[in-house]
Amino acid sequence: MIEKYRNIAPDGILSEIRALAGALEGRTLQHVSSTRSGGGVAEILHRMIPWTVSLGIPTTWDVIDGRQDFFEVTKSMHNALQGADVDISCCDKEMYLAHLGQNASRLNLDADVVIVHDPQPAFLIDHFLSRRKSMVWRC
Repeated sequence: MIEKYRNIAPDGILSEIRALAGALEGRTLQHVSSTRSGGGVAEILHRMIPWTVSLGIPTTWDVIDGRQDFFEVTKSMHNALQGADVDISCCDKEMYLAHLGQNASRLNLDADVVIVHDPQPAFLIDHFLSRRKSMVWRC
């Protein structure tokens, strides 16, 4: 897949990408997001995962589940992170954490590198960190 970019990539960049991928040899990647379609994360992952797989890095992608009210709360969190004045009630927080607890029970985040995307699944990290050395949150 990477060879398709040989004629347009700056000199040396493809070799650098291969070298960086080599540093992950023998490791697995796992992405977690809130949706497989729509939005920037899904667009990025639909392109990124074939790249990492073509570079020899086993990569998976899991998506969290949630009801409409869960995603309304996560939208408020997203807006707050972008500077909006948002008030998240205790009930909303409890519901959000309960949904993530259900997702934590369902998901098997056992890859060597787990990348959690955006605010929606962020607190999954709290559920898994006691069993893992580290996780990445990409916001």
